Amino acid sequence: MMRELVSAYRRLRDTLRKNGIISHHDLPETVRDDELACSDALARSVGFSIAAIEIQQRGVEADYGMTLLEKIPEQVLTHLRILTETVTTFITVGGLREAGDNRIDTEFRRDSERQHCQLFIAQYKGAETDNARQPFQEYPPLLSQDPFVFLCECVFGVIPAQKFEIAHIVRLCYLAEIIKVVYHMGRNMPATMWLSKIFSDRKDEMSPELANFASFCETVVRMDLGFSESYRVQGSDGENKAFDQPGLDSWEGWYRFIRNYALTFLRKCAILLYARYNVDFNSRVSPNPEQKELERLTETLKLPSFDAMLASLTPNSGISQLVSGWIEHQTSWDAEHPTLAADNKTLLPPSAVLSHPGIFELVGLPKNYATLIEECTRRKCPTKGKDISDPMLCLFCGDLFCGQSICCAVEDREVRGKTMRIGGCQQHMRKCQKNVGLFLNIRRCCIFYLHRLSGSFSNAPYIDKYGEVDLGLRHGRLLYLHQKRYDSMLRNLWLSHGVQSFISRKLEGDINNGGWETL
Repeated sequence: MMRELVSAYRRLRDTLRKNGIISHHDLPETVRDDELACSDALARSVGFSIAAIEIQQRGVEADYGMTLLEKIPEQVLTHLRILTETVTTFITVGGLREAGDNRIDTEFRRDSERQHCQLFIAQYKGAETDNARQPFQEYPPLLSQDPFVFLCECVFGVIPAQKFEIAHIVRLCYLAEIIKVVYHMGRNMPATMWLSKIFSDRKDEMSPELANFASFCETVVRMDLGFSESYRVQGSDGENKAFDQPGLDSWEGWYRFIRNYALTFLRKCAILLYARYNVDFNSRVSPNPEQKELERLTETLKLPSFDAMLASLTPNSGISQLVSGWIEHQTSWDAEHPTLAADNKTLLPPSAVLSHPGIFELVGLPKNYATLIEECTRRKCPTKGKDISDPMLCLFCGDLFCGQSICCAVEDREVRGKTMRIGGCQQHMRKCQKNVGLFLNIRRCCIFYLHRLSGSFSNAPYIDKYGEVDLGLRHGRLLYLHQKRYDSMLRNLWLSHGVQSFISRKLEGDINNGGWETL
């Protein structure tokens, strides 16, 4: 039994290597056949999987007083529990080899040390650890990472190593999520707008919640300004247009903005605790079901309220010293590791990239299909300036361009080591979603699915008055959007990362001559 388990984990190790999954540890080209590696990549995969599931559940209404776990399919939750158990046993089995003197044990010790240093970096400034001479300079700051993915790493690292309580680490990562959003929000909007609100607005004229939030932001900004002056880091002088809109230019808008990120984090924490620790939240009904989801999840997870988390950042407190260490670590890291943003003011540093907390949607389609055809007649080819001969609509961004036409085809020398001509869809896919594309071909009334150089097609979510689809526009009847089909057939497929599976199944069942790179 153990031999079969080790053999399966070797295949898992080889899969991680062949797919180029990034690991914190340097992996040599040749690894002993009986040695496992890349345990940190597996731990992060748990975080990414839970984040993807949480995104799918946004906009899905749970039962009265229940959590989002009630609406997640049981099969998905079972797969998550299998994944978490796989990571645990992968580390355990790999660490048994040669009485603990192996690569997995080394990775586990280094990861646990790194996570402890990132959480409590203030006490490691100028200190030395077993695996790092200068942890403050060698380990990346906590605010440059996704706090939830970091929490998932801690679940398989520092928490079992130091025998920490999961509730304490959840609370610290929850605070780190709030700090990160406030920190980067202030550094990526016009400085005059942010600082004038921080230091000019009178807090005694605000509501208690907003005054508490304003004091929290002021504390973070003062720490940021102090360390930026010490490390001579210039603040962002660019204008982030995302904040130049109604609803994100006042304390009320910023307060709701931060609450959305807090809610997203707690939703993912609920899934993690169920998958890893088998905490059954569905057996408990909230005594205050009329409250908002953030308050109900806070109560369910036994965490301080959102306003209490903001109020905990008081001067000369332990929390203040902890947050001060995070911000100083981030500031010094930016000073010593300049990013592309220093050369290109239109780019944000990778540490400022935050996951969107809203509902993910495809572009809205018009009710009448004739509206799309009329829009095509008004658009011009982006290359030649003539009429678009084969119009394609990207369902992710709404851009309209030429598809399988000669005018927009270009030579590509990076495709499987040989030169070939790729069409407009392939070019747009690499700019828009990198390796996955969903396009509506308006002339043929069909949906094209692309994944790298493979693809397939299906009927468009438009039907006539008889409820029939019209592939190729052969019937000549008016077509109307079927919104439920659009959501279930395309949006759910995209959110569940099922485009690749859809293409592979279609390729297995049909005779396909390829040529998808020409789209």
